[in-house]
Amino acid sequence: MDLAIAEGQLLEELKQACQQSAACLTFGQRLRFQHSLQVIKDRLASGKLGTPGLLRVHRWESAGDDRSLIQQVICEVDLANWLFEASPDSVYAVAGGAGAGYVQVHLGFPGGGMALIDCATSLPAGSNPYCSVTMVGSTGAAYADPLHNTQLLIGREPTTALTTGEGDRDLRHQLQEFVDAIEQQCEPAVTGADAKTALQVAHTAAQSLEVGRAARLVGGTYELV
Repeated sequence: MDLAIAEGQLLEELKQACQQSAACLTFGQRLRFQHSLQVIKDRLASGKLGTPGLLRVHRWESAGDDRSLIQQVICEVDLANWLFEASPDSVYAVAGGAGAGYVQVHLGFPGGGMALIDCATSLPAGSNPYCSVTMVGSTGAAYADPLHNTQLLIGREPTTALTTGEGDRDLRHQLQEFVDAIEQQCEPAVTGADAKTALQVAHTAAQSLEVGRAARLVGGTYELV
């Protein structure tokens, strides 16, 4: 059985089991709880940025990061779905040359919006990861360095990343939100359905990368074109 199908079925079984037992299921997605990204979400919701047009997410990891493409981009995919309030209708992925440690995922959204997620694994071993997010809307734009408020020092060898702030506050916020959802017997902010959608898109990106073709959403399923 295809891994994406198997994992999707597992999530669906977990969701059904939670519904039958009145349990609560969430997806460990810290990015939605980063304060700087919540500000961007609020600005979109209030109309201050207009219609979301282009989302750019850049993630820079330590050299030697051996996570799969799916593991690298699943949270960023969910972030894009959250900000656009939709699932992408097209998915395409490309990678750098041999040994480059670089991958780019393109997501097209209904209405013409687009997300560009790129992941690089060329920071020195042991460095803190770096992440930047830019959202360009029809009437404004916003930029954030959401991951631990990391700042880059460029221009000397090697490039280094300094952690200057937020720490684990986003994780504490998600855990508290999950506890509140349990106590109030309501769905958490990030659901099992959100996880299933992000996983489906990430698997599609991996397939696109393997065969060098884009995929389009047809009847709830991504098909290579």
